Amino acid sequence: MFRYYGQDSSGVGKSIATIFPLRLGDTRFIKSENKSVFDFVGFVIKEDAILTVFPKHYFAEQTIEEANAGLMDLGEDSRLLFHAINKYINAANSKAKADKYIGEMAEFESDYPFHAFFDVYDYYKRYGIYYEEENTIIAGQRGKISWKHTMQHSSVVVSNENIIYLPLYSKRKNPKAAFISECMVFVINYTLHCFPYFLQLKPVNSSKRSMDFIANRRYVLKQLHQEKNHVFKDIHKKLVDSLICFFEELDTQKHGGSVHVKINYFNIIWQTMVNKYLNDCFVGVDTMDNRILFDESITKSSVSFRPRTYVIDASSHRFEVELDHYGFGENEQYVFDSKYYGDVGELNYKQFVYNAIMDNYANQGRRMITYSALLLPGGKSAKLHLDLLVPFGRLSNNNHQIIEHYLDVKTVMKHYIEN
Repeated sequence: MFRYYGQDSSGVGKSIATIFPLRLGDTRFIKSENKSVFDFVGFVIKEDAILTVFPKHYFAEQTIEEANAGLMDLGEDSRLLFHAINKYINAANSKAKADKYIGEMAEFESDYPFHAFFDVYDYYKRYGIYYEEENTIIAGQRGKISWKHTMQHSSVVVSNENIIYLPLYSKRKNPKAAFISECMVFVINYTLHCFPYFLQLKPVNSSKRSMDFIANRRYVLKQLHQEKNHVFKDIHKKLVDSLICFFEELDTQKHGGSVHVKINYFNIIWQTMVNKYLNDCFVGVDTMDNRILFDESITKSSVSFRPRTYVIDASSHRFEVELDHYGFGENEQYVFDSKYYGDVGELNYKQFVYNAIMDNYANQGRRMITYSALLLPGGKSAKLHLDLLVPFGRLSNNNHQIIEHYLDVKTVMKHYIEN
């Protein structure tokens, strides 16, 4: 499988645009730079080629160029991205059917029925490949005796006042491969072939393939609906339903033979991952170097962070402030905002206003220090975003600064996956 890579908000190479059928919304044009850039995070699969688009600032641009030149393998990072998206959806989506499904939520797009695949694979792990069993009745052979058949078809012989049936008929179960079995093998092996980075699962060791299941999708569905009428156990019925669901949703021709697995708004995952990182690793604020302090050796921060919403308006508008990450201690409060930006070139007025409002709110008859910060993707670095000059006013407790702290995307993502 040929592998190509990109990065959100980075340029789209001509070769990539030629190979992959990128859709409306996959890219945006930057007029000032006269180029198209990626505008999503995720994956596009086209036959034997796969495109992985990483979040902003995941790699240096040189790394992407070297990987596209075949000098680097970014398979581990591709798997990490896939599992981060999948974990977020599992946590955010309460639908039982979609607990393993990418694409169930409005901000996600997926052409691939992962939920059906996982149901089929779960069956395979528990029971193996599905087989039908034919009961064959044989006269005069050793095995489990079928008394019903023997009494109906054998001659009765009386010997020493004992009734003997001759011959005895035995029942033998003969497993035979079924159409359902072939469908299972295809669903498992085809999925693992298409997503080798993401699904580190064992394929089915079978070379038998009687047909092109994708080209004959309608025929496959017709046969599966017929097979369903001959299956009686609930677990087998569920298997057939999953196979039907898989082939109903696997309509690659509708999208030019490509499969898209992507998130259009990675900022929601970034906020979730950052909140996890804060709650597990945050230890404080370094006011000398103006940075947030983290310790990855601990498992739980002494400060609990969570999104908070406050109504700040008594008018009919009932305006609110929505804080991404709010936490507090005995004498301090933390007003942090996760921003999925490429860079911050202008004053973040919203964060400044939130900083002022929450500082006033906390200091009603008590003395609280408010720490304010923007948490952005990038290398591990930090600087002041705002240091308000004295003539323009200082808030209580000298709360006049906003820190601009950049977090390593891979570090935050890996922590989110592993904890």
